[in-house]
Amino acid sequence: MIDGSGDSVIATVQCDQPPRFLCYDSAYNRVYCSISGSYVIVIDGTTDSITVAIHVGGGPRGLCFSPAHDRVYVANSMGSSISVIRNSAPGIEESFGLKVSGFKPIATVVRGVLFQPLGTVPIRGQSPCLLDASGRKVLDLKPGPNNVRALAPGAYFVREASGVEREASRVRKVVVTR
Repeated sequence: MIDGSGDSVIATVQCDQPPRFLCYDSAYNRVYCSISGSYVIVIDGTTDSITVAIHVGGGPRGLCFSPAHDRVYVANSMGSSISVIRNSAPGIEESFGLKVSGFKPIATVVRGVLFQPLGTVPIRGQSPCLLDASGRKVLDLKPGPNNVRALAPGAYFVREASGVEREASRVRKVVVTR
């Protein structure tokens, strides 16, 4: 523990594993510290001692205290999960292992020109196209820049064939703005 005003060490807390990432809860005067493996330890700022070790997902990396929600959020690098620790009763996990099932791209926001990656070629006779919200084709897309200035603002979808027989087409969301 470091005294910020005196710039000196006032206490040392011993733990079995090297500390990695810290986050301070000013409401309850607690320090949350991730250690290697899959644990977060809670240090009481009043007694300068470890009160509990909480099992979270593997490789806890980032910690963030949210005073508005009275929670500590822990980003776990192994398995792409987030652990949520309820702060009012230290050591009790509210939620565990919110698994992310792969990469989900966010919408592309477009103003006037939609760029289709170069080298995009028709697959099985299907050219990439832009669909409106009801699924109707509004524009065939060519590799490179595509002018979408004439379209009304809103959500659209780019459909590309997957290239694999009997597999669904890839679709990405595009938001056209002014």
